[in-house]
Amino acid sequence: MNLVWWLVLPIVYILTWITSWRASTGIEVVLFSFLFIIPWLVSFFSEDQYVKTPKAKLILYYERVIETGLLLLCSIVPWILDTRANDAIFIKTVYVQIIVFTITLVWLLKMLEEGSLKLIKMPLVFAVLAYWWWAVVTFITSDYKYASIELMYRFVSYFLIFFVVLNNIKKRDQVWRIVTTFMVTTVILTVYGVFQHFGYDFVSWGSQYRIPSSLGNPDFYSGYLCLSIPLSAALIFSTKSTFNRTAYAILTSLQLLALFYTQTRGGWAAVPLALLFFVLLKIYTIGPKKFFSNKLYVKFMAGILVVLTSVIVFIMVYKPLGGIKDRLLTTITFGHQLAVESKEFLFYTASYPDYVPPEWITEGGNKELLEKNHIYRSAIRGTAGVRVTIWTGSWRMFLERPFTMIFGQGMGTLRQTFPSHRPPYYRFKTVSHNTEHAHSEYFEILAEEGAVGLFLFFLIVFLFFKNRMGPLHTPDHWKQNLLYGLLTGVFGYLFENLGSVNMRWTSSAPFFWFFLALTIVVARLPDRPDLDGMKPIDDPSKKKLEPGKQKPKPCKHKSRNKSRRKKLNIRLN
Repeated sequence: MNLVWWLVLPIVYILTWITSWRASTGIEVVLFSFLFIIPWLVSFFSEDQYVKTPKAKLILYYERVIETGLLLLCSIVPWILDTRANDAIFIKTVYVQIIVFTITLVWLLKMLEEGSLKLIKMPLVFAVLAYWWWAVVTFITSDYKYASIELMYRFVSYFLIFFVVLNNIKKRDQVWRIVTTFMVTTVILTVYGVFQHFGYDFVSWGSQYRIPSSLGNPDFYSGYLCLSIPLSAALIFSTKSTFNRTAYAILTSLQLLALFYTQTRGGWAAVPLALLFFVLLKIYTIGPKKFFSNKLYVKFMAGILVVLTSVIVFIMVYKPLGGIKDRLLTTITFGHQLAVESKEFLFYTASYPDYVPPEWITEGGNKELLEKNHIYRSAIRGTAGVRVTIWTGSWRMFLERPFTMIFGQGMGTLRQTFPSHRPPYYRFKTVSHNTEHAHSEYFEILAEEGAVGLFLFFLIVFLFFKNRMGPLHTPDHWKQNLLYGLLTGVFGYLFENLGSVNMRWTSSAPFFWFFLALTIVVARLPDRPDLDGMKPIDDPSKKKLEPGKQKPKPCKHKSRNKSRRKKLNIRLN
């Protein structure tokens, strides 16, 4: 599989770029056909001597199709665009769904061929199944099923990614191929994003002030980086190869630069916290003394602190970056401002009158008059204030009646149900009259799927982190650091979604569920401390001596004399 995949992968990237630049349905079909061509090539070139029966050969082919589909998800989906369409990234959704549904069907055929329909059983699996079941329930209770069906398709594809990865990726070499492919794709996206900042692009986006790379939107790219930056940082420590360490260090630095160019406050807050979480995981595993006595760990931590401090000081001092300075300051102060207003946010939820008095909405909403009538009005300004205003409407959607507090308004229906719950002054806060999302995944889940939906999602998160800490104590260096990176990526992505709904978009959401499942797979791998990734670690004690310097064999006579001495000593005693 290795040889065929690494030979075909450059062709996949080139064809993806060509069809993104000059859209071609023919090339898009060829890219999908690789799902079956690659496994066939692997079967053709490999001898498969241990596979003797036709049934076994068919099962092996199914396994290769499933792995190829997951590899194509990591290589095609982040990179592909469709410049013919009004929505250039809709093709990502098409590819995710067509690949995922196909490999799921192949997985079912494989289980039927094997004669067993079994899933890996663990608490997290039951939590994901429960959340899936609740998504179906909220689809049934939705008053706008035409709106709910689109999100339902997407959610089903994400859940299937989780189950396909969890039940079919079992070997170390499979994990290594997936992680390496994801990192190679990240290199392409990062270089492309940095080039975008300097005006080099093959797509004419609306603005190059904030870079979207090939993800279609700076916020979507920021969500992707929240997953990829911690993983590449962890891979620095996973290898003993100086070349690989240097490569991953350069990639991490370039990704941090790209994150800066996205100008997304959610990513700016999430990634530093994720890296802090990474350090805490290290300290938790090996202890403070070993951590601070390790020069590589100390250099990494010092380097991150120096870079972050230097960037913040430079932004504060350099006057041409005044706009970025404002974004940074609002990122730092936003949490405190919201905490101050939390009481009014939660409890000032009186019904809006049918006809709003004009004096209520003067100067963008008269805070004093509104609060006298128990209607919350945030004093937070800028786009942060826009988000809080949308969250206010989402909170009111949840509180509408007991039914919506349990079941929500129906998945994917925020656009239809939000207008009757938005504050009367929303236009003066520059909130769109056609708001589609809550700009917070957790408020959107609460509004659309109710308290039960939010509880089940948090249950997934709790069980994921609770049961993943044990396998961190492993002698397998590569496995341990890969777990650090995956756990930290999931943590960063969850935090970033406090101010975004990236879990709903196929630019990065498939990889969140991919990371959840892959973390469990890695934790279940057998420990191999003798391997650096897939490469054997050189053991000095087992090195072969040069010709002419072989270790002399022990003399048989000496060994006989020793045994005789032992016997004599026994007799004498």
